[in-house]
Amino acid sequence: MRRVRNGEVALRPGVEALLGTARDRGMRLAIATTTTRANVEALLQARLDPQAEDWFEVIACADDAPNKKPAPDVYRFVLQALGVPSHTVIAFEDNRNGLLAARAAGIERVVITPTAYSRGEDFGEAWQVLQDLTQFKLPD
Repeated sequence: MRRVRNGEVALRPGVEALLGTARDRGMRLAIATTTTRANVEALLQARLDPQAEDWFEVIACADDAPNKKPAPDVYRFVLQALGVPSHTVIAFEDNRNGLLAARAAGIERVVITPTAYSRGEDFGEAWQVLQDLTQFKLPD
């Protein structure tokens, strides 16, 4: 959290633009992570906007899911809170455990943008694998 607040952690390429486009289109946004709520809040406030938490209908964190990814718990929590079927969702992940969690929750469209740590992982079940989110185009 200290590194985020000090500006040492940046958003990955394309994230801010994708969120802006999704918001402009009136899409519903949620976060499904197994990090702490404090980490999410610090990143949103430091990198997006002090009110960025309000952009998301649901922010599910470590405390909301008893089992961490690759278990699907956090995704199931978000789907239930949003009241939407899994086939209407696009999940964005950066590693195999996240991919497996989303797929186990029934989410078919999972976009992977690997990190330096996850580049060699198997993403065969992904809908798309991209270098970063600047390459992603939201479906109509």
